[in-house]
Amino acid sequence: MRAVFYSYHLDEAAILQLVLQRAGFSPQQVQQPAKIVEVWADRPADFVLISFGGNFPVDIEVIEAIRAQTTVPILVIGDPLLEDPHVALLEAGADLFVERPFSVRSLVAQIRAIMRRSAGMPFFSLPILTQSGVMIDPSTRTIQVNEGEVQRLTQ
Repeated sequence: MRAVFYSYHLDEAAILQLVLQRAGFSPQQVQQPAKIVEVWADRPADFVLISFGGNFPVDIEVIEAIRAQTTVPILVIGDPLLEDPHVALLEAGADLFVERPFSVRSLVAQIRAIMRRSAGMPFFSLPILTQSGVMIDPSTRTIQVNEGEVQRLTQ
């Protein structure tokens, strides 16, 4: 399973990379949270993990932009929040907020639990559909009409 993640802190990013790999995920790190939306069309993932904190507060607009592209789980790690920002984060589209400090074992268990609940039929196992000149390929998330240009689809 693929994961795309961002962490504002280099040490935490390195730890998250290792934790996700050891948990069996194929993580892709981005340098800015907004880059998640940019890379999504070319490399969709099975879940998104964003770590905010310090001088980098939770960016609700980034969560909303990601949610507009996909329905995969969005997990957020951050410093403790008051109730209003926590609710706003969840209302924007985050599925889970994990406060620092956190246990790596607990984080992996929470990721696995949320992945179990969001799992459906994997898109790569669906057949290519062709009808009246329209071809839809779920494995590449593309559509082609009457031999025209292939267009990418969002999840």
